[in-house]
Order: sequence, then C-alpha cells, then structure tokens
Amino acid sequence: MVQSDYASTGISLPPAGALRWIKAPVADLAVTLLFAIVVVMQIAHHEMWRDEIHSWGLVLASPSLSDLFANLRYTGHPGLWYLLLWAAAWFTDSPYTVQVIHAAISVVLIGLIGLSSPFSRLEKLLLLCSYFVLFEYTVVSRNYGIGMVLALVYAQCRATGPERLYLNGFLLGLLANTNLFGLVLSAAFAAELALHTLLSRRGSLRAAIAPLLRGAAFYVPLAALAAATIWPAPDISWRSTGEPFTATWDLMRLAAVVAHNVASMLPIDALDYWLADPPAQPRPAGGLSLTGPGVLLSALPLLLIAYASIFKDNRRLLIIPGLTLIGSIAVGQLIYSGSIRHWGINFVAFVAALWVQRSWRPEQSPVALGLLGISAFAGIAISIQQASITFSEAGPTARWIRDNGLQDHALIATPDTMVAPVAVYLGKPAYYLDCSCIDDYMFYHNRRDPFHKSQIPARLARAVEELKGRPMLFVTSDALTPAQLDEIVRYGIGTKMLAEFSNAGTDENYYVYRVTGAVASTPAGDGSG
Repeated sequence: MVQSDYASTGISLPPAGALRWIKAPVADLAVTLLFAIVVVMQIAHHEMWRDEIHSWGLVLASPSLSDLFANLRYTGHPGLWYLLLWAAAWFTDSPYTVQVIHAAISVVLIGLIGLSSPFSRLEKLLLLCSYFVLFEYTVVSRNYGIGMVLALVYAQCRATGPERLYLNGFLLGLLANTNLFGLVLSAAFAAELALHTLLSRRGSLRAAIAPLLRGAAFYVPLAALAAATIWPAPDISWRSTGEPFTATWDLMRLAAVVAHNVASMLPIDALDYWLADPPAQPRPAGGLSLTGPGVLLSALPLLLIAYASIFKDNRRLLIIPGLTLIGSIAVGQLIYSGSIRHWGINFVAFVAALWVQRSWRPEQSPVALGLLGISAFAGIAISIQQASITFSEAGPTARWIRDNGLQDHALIATPDTMVAPVAVYLGKPAYYLDCSCIDDYMFYHNRRDPFHKSQIPARLARAVEELKGRPMLFVTSDALTPAQLDEIVRYGIGTKMLAEFSNAGTDENYYVYRVTGAVASTPAGDGSG
C-alpha cells in the first residue's frame, strides 16, 4: 500500500485502479456498458461540426510530420490528437475515421469512470450523465476528450503513486499536448505535485529537488513542445478569433470570461450552448436570464465556498481547480475568450482533484454531489435535445452533391470556416472567396482577413473567370440576397439554387447554387487586395 500525503490520518490507499476493472461489480459493468452504448449511438447520430472535420482536412493536407506541425501553427492547438488522426490517415481517407477514433477514446473515458474510479455508484452515475462526459467531450470529436482521459489517468497515478515522477511527468506532458487548456491544467497538476514532493522531503533541499528533476525531465520538454506548436505562425489569420492581447484591460470582457468559467461548473442552461434551438423556435434575444453574466458572477463566491468545503480536509488539492480557474480566465482575457468546450477544463480539474481525494477518503461530499448533479441535468438535457436536431448540415450537403453526380464540379465557397466542412467531406479542394484562392482545407492564413461579405458578387465573378471551362457549384451558408443576385447578373453570371439545407440547430446551414456564365476579365473593385 502507498500512503497518501496525509499519512498522519492513518488512511491507506486502495489498490491501483487497473485492478478495479477485474473486480468491478456486475452493476458497475452494466452501467458502464449502457453509457458506452448511449455515447456511441449519439456519435453515430451526430453530424460533425466544422472544428471536428477541420482536423481531418488538416492531416490529409500534411503528408509528413514536419508538414503536420507547420500546419498546426495556424490552429492554436498542440499535436497529440492530430498525431492519432495523421497515423490513421495512412490507412483510410474517410472523414468518419475522426468519429471512430474519438468513439474509442470516449469508451475509455466511460470505462475509467464506471470501472476504475474511486467514486460511489451514485457519483459515477452523476459523472457519467454530466454535460462534458455525456456530450461535449465524447460526442463532439475534438482534442478535449483525450485530455480528460489523460487527466483522470494522472489523477489515479497521483493518488496511488506520487513518487513515480517519471510516469507522472510523462502523463502531464501528454496532457499538455492535447490543447491549450490541457496545458493550463497540466501546469496546475505539476504545481500541486511539486509542492507535495517538496513538503514530503523536509529534511534536505537536495533530496527534494532531485525527484522533481526526474519528473521535469519528461514534463518540461513535452510542455515546451506543446507551447512551440501552439505558438502562432507570423502570417496566421486572426479574423475568426480576434488578435490576442487587444482586450487585456477590457473589464466587461473580464466579467464575461469569469462568468463563462463559472458556467462550466454550473451549466444550468445546456440547451443554449450550441445555438441549438429548432429553426421554428428562434432563441430569445439575450438568452435565458439564468445564464446572464451577472447571475454567474454572483455565483462565483458560492462556487469557491463549495470548493473549500469539498476539499477542507485536503486543502492542498485546491491548487488543482484553483490554478486551473485562474489560468483559464487568463487565457480567455488575454488570448481567446473561448466557449463551453474550453471552459470545461475547470470541470475536469474539479473531477480529477475529487478523484484523488476519494481515493484517500471514503466520505462522500453532499456539496460535490450537488455540483455533479447540476452538470448531470445539463448532460441529460442536451442529449435529449440533440436526438431530434441536426447538428450540422455539412455531411448531408456533401452527400447530396455526391448522390446527384455533382462531385466533379469545381466548388466555390464562402464563408470559409463554415463551408470548408462540405469540401472535406467531399475529399476535394475548394475555391474560397474569402482568400480568392484554392485550399485543401480551412487554412487560417492572413490572406483571408480583408474579406467582407459585401465583396461576394465581385469575388464570385473573379472565381468564375479563374475556373472558366469547368462546371461550377457555389456553396454558401446564407442564401444570396436579391441585391447580391442583381449584382452577380451585372457581372454576366447566372446562378440557380439547386438545394437548401437549413435544418441545422447550429449555424451550419447551406445553400447550393449552380453557377454559369463567364466574364471577360477579373472585375475591378473586388476588394481582394
């Protein structure tokens, strides 16, 4: 048995988590299997959204590892998730590989919670129903799910073997390479582990520093690799995200960022996260009052009191959710305000810290149950909602184009961020009006920054000139207005809407036009620079 930090309590640790898989009660096995089936069914029903399918386009456009890491510098993400996809891309070009790999990760996450966690059956049930486990980090195929898996594996290793610093440092290094917020969480974990190591070797500073260096030997190089990969390319586009450090002293933004981070722990309006109101029921202006920044800001002291209550006997563990919250707020204020998938790192930090504490102590916290219960409500609510809503029309649009024998048409598209998924599903490049260029995937280069939707008619005319002699389709996320159609006609171009896909619960709806006609030369005044 390995003793916890708090050896004076006389509490010994349970067997390593791997043994629980063998000894798991039939009820836990049944619950785990049920949730695994539910999540896999949700993934099968889920149409991938632009950030999900973007990762596949990027790896297909990266024939070598050097290409992959060069392309990642235009995304703001480190490479672990993309490495998995890149390896799979050697065997298949199907975009659904993304969901297959993520489904496997999701099943591992559910298995860790259901079969290997130190939680009671009620805690496991609430955690499996939570918003991030039942939907955001399992159904949506991004790099956040693998981050939560690594965080929980580390929590088990931290609880049962804090002295295994090589292993712990390696796990934290992998976590740092999942996403920017995973890097923040890994730093919080590393700070708590370093403090424990220092305090547990009070007799000699040298004796305390030596083991820290062992852990750092793995963690620091991997964290540095993550930071280098995240570091933006000089010619990256900031049009979609806003340039970092431009709103550093904006107090209104800070209030919103803090409120959003609180929302990750108190997701009381899960139905609002993904613009997921049915088209016939538009969202009320301003959203629901329960999720207003003022209400969430006022809940921050209550959340901090809840943390203090839950970890009152193991206060050092407060370092993990505390530093994660501070780091997440700093990233949101300085770099990118983000959305629920980013802020969810606070939930992961809370669950990981709770995992460590429950490995040491059998007592169940009513306050922790309350927080898990709120997230479970959100997870169940959005899962029910998503069952009847199309998440994105990108896949259906691409399938319609292929089914109607139009896949060989040159594809013209705008806006690039929203329409690129259609091209990736079709496995072909597109001519993006945003940059007046052909790309294999959504390439965040600053050549797209000067574009404005008022330039669509002129840039469409330019595209027709450059692609002349080929049949063409124009795909856009907004139907062309009468004024735009009139201007397009003045360029000598004909358009005919062939199909409309407008049932998505997000903003990924599409209109497909056949484009005919030609212009003698590139029109002046297209604003392309």
